[in-house]
Amino acid sequence: MDFGAIVRDPKDGTITFTSGKAPRRLVGMGQLLQTLVIELMSDPQPFIGRGSGFVKALRTSIGEDAAVVTGNATRALTTAKNHIFGYQSNDPGLLDSERLQDVRLRSLTTDGQRWFADIEMKSVSGTRFLFTAA
Repeated sequence: MDFGAIVRDPKDGTITFTSGKAPRRLVGMGQLLQTLVIELMSDPQPFIGRGSGFVKALRTSIGEDAAVVTGNATRALTTAKNHIFGYQSNDPGLLDSERLQDVRLRSLTTDGQRWFADIEMKSVSGTRFLFTAA
């Protein structure tokens, strides 16, 4: 069971983590999104099979060629996807909307100060969710 830790600001769309005063149980796409965001934001921790280093790869790639950054981002997304498939395979109680079918990098752009990655996530139920990581 996961509890909501991600809060999206309605004004600017930024995502922050909070424990909140009364955490609510996440179900469906919200649970899947939280799982993916935690994977992307976490540094690799092979001993627990979690963390892809995606955000760190973007932040340490300023000035790099776009092909290099795309390769690093794609590898990190593949790591995140494989981690999620791994722990979802051990949880038969997940709904199709909570199961990852695919995640992919749709585009990668820079403003010279940081990289922006448009990521598309798709659940087994067929629902798609597009978000930007920086």
